[in-house]
Amino acid sequence: MRRSCPYCGRIHDVMYKCPQSKRRQSHKKKEYDYDGYRNTSAWQKKRAEIKERDMHLCQVCVRGLYNYGARRYNSKDISVHHIIPLKDNYELRDYNTNLISLCECHHKMADRGEIPAEELKIIALEQEGIPPGTVSLDTGEIPQETRGKSS
Repeated sequence: MRRSCPYCGRIHDVMYKCPQSKRRQSHKKKEYDYDGYRNTSAWQKKRAEIKERDMHLCQVCVRGLYNYGARRYNSKDISVHHIIPLKDNYELRDYNTNLISLCECHHKMADRGEIPAEELKIIALEQEGIPPGTVSLDTGEIPQETRGKSS
C-alpha cells in the first residue's frame, strides 16, 4: 500500500522511512525553571488554599468590576492567577498577596493587562485582611507574615 509522505510530499510505500523525517524540527516550547512549578504538590496545595480563601469565586466578578456577564457570583472555571507573573518574580510564587481567584474571562483580561496589577494586588490584600496602605504596591514589599506558607 502506498501513501503520501507528510515529510517530503512524495508517494512512498507505507513501510518506507523517509529520510526527510529527520529534518523535521521539533516545535517543543522552551522550558523555563518556573514551568514545572505548576505541577508540584506545593502549588496544588497553595492553589486550593487560595480558592478556599476566596470562597471559590472570581474576586473581580464579586466586586462588580469589569463586567462581562450577568453573573455576579461567578464560581465557574475559577483559576488562581499570579498577579506578578512567575517569570517576572519567581520568589513571589507562593505569597498569598500575589495570588487571586479569577474566572476564565477575567484571568485572560489580567494576563493581557486590561485589569491593572495594582488593582488585583489591592483585592488580594483585602482578602488577606491587610489594609492596602501598609504595603508598597510599587516596590512589592510584602510583610513576611502574609507569605502564607503551607505547613
